[in-house]
Amino acid sequence: MIQGESPLADVHWARIVLDEAHAVKNRKTKASKAVCALVADARWCVTGTPLHNNLWDLYSLMKFLKVDYFSEERFWKEYVATATKNSAERLNLLMKTFVLRREKSFVSPVSEKPLVELPEKHSHEHMLEFTDSERKAYDLMYEASRARVREMISEEEADERFGARVTKKRDATLTSKNVFLGSAANSNPNSKFGKMGCMLVILLRLRQACIHFFLTKNAVHMEAFQSIGFENPLNAEEQENLVNLTIDKYIGSNEVENITDIFEKKYVSAKIKLALELLRRILEDGEKW
Repeated sequence: MIQGESPLADVHWARIVLDEAHAVKNRKTKASKAVCALVADARWCVTGTPLHNNLWDLYSLMKFLKVDYFSEERFWKEYVATATKNSAERLNLLMKTFVLRREKSFVSPVSEKPLVELPEKHSHEHMLEFTDSERKAYDLMYEASRARVREMISEEEADERFGARVTKKRDATLTSKNVFLGSAANSNPNSKFGKMGCMLVILLRLRQACIHFFLTKNAVHMEAFQSIGFENPLNAEEQENLVNLTIDKYIGSNEVENITDIFEKKYVSAKIKLALELLRRILEDGEKW
């Protein structure tokens, strides 16, 4: 930011408070360079997450604050970013000196009241069951996941036993049930870390499916789910009724025309149905937020 190009750059500010300061964590962006170029007598950074990825995120804040030495990139790289015992001590000293941490539970020593008056928090646990179509799709993913993990464990045991990778032919039924794409479907990770990463991806897909199947759509073979049918397929009249359902009526409906429809973004899952029902109760009771 150059004086004359922006009215903000032409002002000598008494104080600048940079809210959500982590937004300028990348020191190479124009936004970060612009705020650092502002002229001020006092500077404050307000953020709940001063570190996202690494210590260079914190450097961007130090640069904005104009902290002597620590706002210089060369100094930061040599004395802070490089992992040593002394650099850790410098970082701790820096945080103690320049960081003021305020938690919601803190009480003001002057007023003897909480710094922030918040209503009491209540937690409610709701146990949900998949709909019939969701259960069928999830069970297929779960069985494929279990078979894939078993296969990797068997390969690892063979490596440890014989000292070399033993190539085994996959069971035909296991291959046909493999619903995953990408790293979760690869059967030949080259290391223990590769296997571990593959297992974590598989667990991630199962967790995503519990949130909404759309999150897994680009990670599974959709053809594998098209073979799953309904014991009682919908007739023409029932399909017409589904098209005309309002959200209120859809909350109580568990049927879809095709099981692959649950992978669509617009699909109203069991979780969303409950959320809509809870919102309706809140509105009917006239609760204030």
